[in-house]
Amino acid sequence: MSDCLSMQQRRAKSDPHWTRAHRVFTDEEANYLTSQRLGRVATASPDGQPHAVPVTYEFDGEYIYFSGYKLTGSLKYQNILRNNKVAFVVDSLESVDPWAPKGIEIRGIASTIQKDGYQYVRITPFKKRGWGINRPIIMPAEIQEDVKR
Repeated sequence: MSDCLSMQQRRAKSDPHWTRAHRVFTDEEANYLTSQRLGRVATASPDGQPHAVPVTYEFDGEYIYFSGYKLTGSLKYQNILRNNKVAFVVDSLESVDPWAPKGIEIRGIASTIQKDGYQYVRITPFKKRGWGINRPIIMPAEIQEDVKR
């Protein structure tokens, strides 16, 4: 196969069970998600009130997992039980001079799972939007100056 194919593209061609969820991320995005530990999950209450909180997470190349102290009693968990649509953001600021933000917003479906006696939330990604991961973001000089102040 061509060397230009990503790891995910090669697996998708060779494994008929490789699903759409496996092909959501580029190799660069997957590497970025694996290299980070803190993200923000956004949920919505039954009446539409937003709730966004930081969580530590793990990424296995396909799904995003998080847990936490008293997870099942948390507002994010209760919101997920009623509305499983979530957004998840991981971002970082690589440099302020030059300005180099990096990040990815993921939209997906959250499900609750139990493993080895622990409760987790698993996010199945369906849409994503990244910045500064696959290519650097170059900010105009005047914006960079405003950020430095």
